[in-house]
This record gives sequence, C-alpha cells and structure tokens, in this order.
Amino acid sequence: MGKIALHWRIIIGLVSGVVFALLSSHLGWSRFTIDWIDPFGTIFINLLKLIAVPLVLLSIIKGIAGLSDIGRLGRMGSRTVAFYLSTTVIAVSLGLVIVNIIGPGSRGDESQRTVNRIAYEVWAETSGHAVKDGQCFSCLPEHAELTAQAQGKVAGEQADETLQNKVKSARENQVGSPLQFLVDMVPSNIFLSLNNNSLMLQVIFFGLFFGICLILIPAEQAAPVIAFVDGANEVFLKMVDVVMKAAPFFVFALLAVLAVAGGVESISLVQPLVAKTTATEARLLEACPALWMPMIQTADIIAARYAISRADQDAYAVESQRRVAAAQAANLFDAEIVPMEV
Repeated sequence: MGKIALHWRIIIGLVSGVVFALLSSHLGWSRFTIDWIDPFGTIFINLLKLIAVPLVLLSIIKGIAGLSDIGRLGRMGSRTVAFYLSTTVIAVSLGLVIVNIIGPGSRGDESQRTVNRIAYEVWAETSGHAVKDGQCFSCLPEHAELTAQAQGKVAGEQADETLQNKVKSARENQVGSPLQFLVDMVPSNIFLSLNNNSLMLQVIFFGLFFGICLILIPAEQAAPVIAFVDGANEVFLKMVDVVMKAAPFFVFALLAVLAVAGGVESISLVQPLVAKTTATEARLLEACPALWMPMIQTADIIAARYAISRADQDAYAVESQRRVAAAQAANLFDAEIVPMEV
C-alpha cells in the first residue's frame, strides 16, 4: 500500500473499519474488538490531542516572529478578521438554507421524537419553565411508556456533571458582562490553558502576545528564542507526519468498534451485580465469559426484532450504570449484592 496516496489509504481503512464493525457485531467478536482494537483508536485521538495544542502555539509564535514590521501584523490581522466575518456569513447562510430545505428531524423515528418532546416537558416542569406551545404530550395515556423513558433520560442528563457544568456556564454568560468574552480570552495561567483543549482561544491569545513581544525586543536577544520555536515547530510537524502514516490503521480501529460501542453490547461494560448467595455462580461468570456472552447476543437479537435503536440501547446501558453507581455510593446494595468486575 506504499504507492497508494495517503487519503486513499485512509478511506480504505475507514471502509474496512465499518465492514469489520458489522462483522464483529454479527459474529460475536465484540469482546475481542473492545479489548484489542478499540484501544488503538483511543491512542490515535490522544496523539492528536497531544500534538494539536503545542503545534498551534508554536506555529502562531513562529508566524508572528517572522514579521519584521509590526505594522504588517495589523494589516494581516485586518484581512484575517474580514475573511473570518465573510466565511462566517457564508457558513451561517448556507446552514440556514440547508436546514430549511432538508428539515432535519422531521423524518426521524416518531417514537424518538415523542420521547424528546416529553423530555422537554419534563425538563420544563422540573426547571419551573412554561411549555411554549401549551401542549402536554406526557398527559396522554398512550404516551405512558414513552413518558417513563423521557423521565429516565432527563434524570440521566441532570446527573451528568459535564452537562450541568455547561448549563451553568451558559447561564453565567447570560448574566455576565457584554465583554466577558474578552475576559475569557486572557489566560490567568498558560499551563492550565495548555492542559485544557477547550481553552484553545487562550492559547492562541498567548501565542499572539508572545510573538508580538518577541518582535519588540532586540534581535540578538530574540534570536535564541526564535531558533528554539522554529526547531520545536519542526519537531511537532514531524510528529504529525509520523502519526498520519499510521492513520489508516487508526481510522480502522476507530470505526471497527462502531457497532460494538454503540450497541446492546455496551451493556456488557456495565458492572454485573451478583447475589451474595450465589458466590459460586459469580466465580463461574468471572471465569467463563461463554456463560454471559449468549445473554448479550440474545439482547442484540431482541433489539433488532423490536427496532430498538443503538442510541436507546446505549442510553439505557449508561443510565443503568449511573444508577447502580449512585446506589452503591449510598450503600443501598451492601446487604444484598456485590459488584463484580468482568
């Protein structure tokens, strides 16, 4: 495959990963895929995160330090802002046109749309907000089962610490100063910003500030710093080159777990709870995956027969694990059952 262009090799890896994912799901190779292939996809993502932030920082510093005249930076900045605003207007306009033509969500599964609607009603009730259109889908008897699903969905979202932090941040921005975005751009500790991919704007600001100050100091003092930045930037560019050579395999690993990580088999990742009175059976389960793998495969067959979506299966598994963890933390299971790692 050495003579094949990189982008074609990546596409081959992508297609192969999807095919393998489907075969893995149907042939019962899910545990093998999760244990021996999925980690390489995680490694790929981690490598990209490892390289991204330093590369952006060093590239910005190198680019600005290469400008001999600070006035050129102002002109380049003006053109950049104009280009950014133009592309933003084009992107927003294109998005609005496509959304109004296609109507995403209007052709989706009716039961899922009803669950989402009821989840909105449950959220509005628990948050003290009024439902906008005044209708009450959760009040209808035929929606009793969907209402239970929606309540579980909302409870899971409310227990999600990451999601709640985002909601809290959005509310703070609503009542904050109009110039809060400027405050958020300036880092108080660059090392903390480098450690958080969501603070990339602070890294960019630091790179701009550092590069401008590098131009303003005498050339003989700036030369060692510029040489270090140039060398470090080349190292990170070579890292990108090395990682991309293995990108086809990594893409295959990412896609190979597609039908596994998002399916009923995700239930197998939830800690089984085994009664204390059946300790022998617990040891058998731990020693013999063949005893519990058919249970997972049976769940997959049932899901296919009753058209249970992958998203609903995964949501059920995650919510079940969250409830189990909460119950264990509250010592509710101490007298009846014990957790067992599989």
